[in-house]
Amino acid sequence: MSSERPDPRRKQTVLALVMCLVVSTAPALAVSDAGGGAVAASGVSDARATATHAMDSIDAESLPSVESLPDVTGEANVTDAPAVTFGPAAQQLPDEKREAIRRGLREAAALARQQGAETTPRQVGAARSGAVSGVTQNQDASVDQIQAAVKGSALGALIQSQAADVNQQQVAAGVSGATKGALNQRQDATVEQLQAAGYGASHGAVAQGQKADVTQIQKAAEGAAAGAVGGAKKKRIDRPEKIREAAQGGAYGSLDVGKHAIGDKKKYAALGAAKGAIEQSQVANVKQVQVAALGGASAR
Repeated sequence: MSSERPDPRRKQTVLALVMCLVVSTAPALAVSDAGGGAVAASGVSDARATATHAMDSIDAESLPSVESLPDVTGEANVTDAPAVTFGPAAQQLPDEKREAIRRGLREAAALARQQGAETTPRQVGAARSGAVSGVTQNQDASVDQIQAAVKGSALGALIQSQAADVNQQQVAAGVSGATKGALNQRQDATVEQLQAAGYGASHGAVAQGQKADVTQIQKAAEGAAAGAVGGAKKKRIDRPEKIREAAQGGAYGSLDVGKHAIGDKKKYAALGAAKGAIEQSQVANVKQVQVAALGGASAR
């Protein structure tokens, strides 16, 4: 299931309008990076401000957008889902956390199949590699948090993996980044917020595989998931569809300018845009949330 490609001429015009709204950028914002340190990331502040102004000032129908993701929050029948086995990289994790990863992956595969995706053992194996990487960097997360973040992150990547131009390395990168970003923000977050953010972030990042390398995919997914969860916590947003589309828009938009930007710049753009969009979502519909995040991440 591939994303819809917006008209580039319309996008150029709209993004120019969005940028005109941000006549002065906010000061550099100190944010916590993946390692927990404070990083002066003006890209976060700029993207967040742009997304906020876009939400307030431009008709969402005029903005470029990507295909909204289906709501797949129901129960998953994992009977026919591919088996999940672990290699040496996962052995440092406790048994219960490996089991949480396994459950999340199998549920994601089952839900992806319900959407018409033909999930193969190789694709699930790629998602497993990404999930183990993301969880290994967040070992203090609970089993419920891990299962939710992995389920959402793997689902987004597995659905998008049906596109002919998506490879296993891109799937692994999207799942790794989205899982890591969501779990980085796990404190005071609900499992629904973690799952929705992972879902949107991985899908949006993997969809841009032709415009980005695997490091950029991973960074964009990480930033978008973290921004969406962080903003949802701050404003107490519990609508999964809004969290999902803020994350998807942030990840997709941050990668839409091609491969010249370094990975961390894309991470901060995605983080700021997703956070800015979800923070304004109380007065916006789902499409407005997505296109504001997309515009905020790419208009820089």
